[in-house]
Amino acid sequence: MSAKAEKVEPTKKFVVKLSAEERLRLEQLINKGAHPAKVLLKARILLKADASEAGEGWSDCQIMEALDTNRSMVSRVRRRLAADGVEAILSGKQRPARPLPPVSSGDEQASVKKYVVRLSADERNHLETLLSKGKNSAKVLLKARILLKADVSEAGEGWSDGQIVKALDTNISMVERVRRQLVEEGFEAVLSRKQRTTPAIPQIFDGEKEARLITLACSTPPEGRKRWTLRLLEDKVVELGIVEHASDNTIGRVLKKRNQATS
Repeated sequence: MSAKAEKVEPTKKFVVKLSAEERLRLEQLINKGAHPAKVLLKARILLKADASEAGEGWSDCQIMEALDTNRSMVSRVRRRLAADGVEAILSGKQRPARPLPPVSSGDEQASVKKYVVRLSADERNHLETLLSKGKNSAKVLLKARILLKADVSEAGEGWSDGQIVKALDTNISMVERVRRQLVEEGFEAVLSRKQRTTPAIPQIFDGEKEARLITLACSTPPEGRKRWTLRLLEDKVVELGIVEHASDNTIGRVLKKRNQATS
C-alpha cells in the first residue's frame, strides 16, 4: 500500500504551520470525537494543510478529495487561522464585525500605561508581512496580532487588553506578557522562539508498533475493500491492540515517513 501523498506548495497567502502542541491537540480532539462534525472537519483540514516538518502540506485539491469537502471550506479555515489562530477556529466564535469601542477600566488602563506598545512604521510592516506569510509558529503569530492591536501609534488601533482578549480568543496573561516583553526586552525578543524546556511529546508508534502497522497496511484488506484506508487502519490498530488510540493523520504520517525512506 502506498499512503504517500504528493506534497505540493500550499496556498502562499494563508499558510498553515502548526506547532507540535497544536498538532497533538487536534489529533486528540479527532480521536475523542466528542465535538461537532464541523469542528472535527476543520481539525482534519488543519492537519492535512500543515506545512510544518511534521505536517503533510497537502494542497486544497488533495484535502477536498480526501475529506469530501469543498474549496470554500478549506480556504476559510486557512484564512481564519492566519487572521485569528487555532483557538478561534475550534471555538466557532464569530470575528467581531468592527473594532470594539474603547474602555476605561481603571485597573486595565493602569496596566496598559505601564507597558505601552508604540510601534514604528517598519515594525508594523514587519508584523503584517509576517502574518500574511504565516510561516512562523501559531504562538509567534498570536504575539504579532497582539502587538498590532495594542499599538497606540497613529497607525495603530490602541486596543485595551480586554478588547484584545475577546477579539483574538486569548487570555489576559498572554497580552500582558507581550506588552511587558516589548518594553523590557525589545521588539525582536517578542518574536524570537525560546528553546523547549519541557520534554518532547512521546511518539505513539515506536519502532515495533510502526513495524506492525506497516505489516498490517501491506496485508490483504478487509472483505469488500480494494485497499486499506487510513480510517480502516485507525480502527484496526486499536482493535489489534497495537496502540490504545491513533488518528488517521498520525497513521498517514508514519506511512508517509516509511515511503520516503524507501523511495
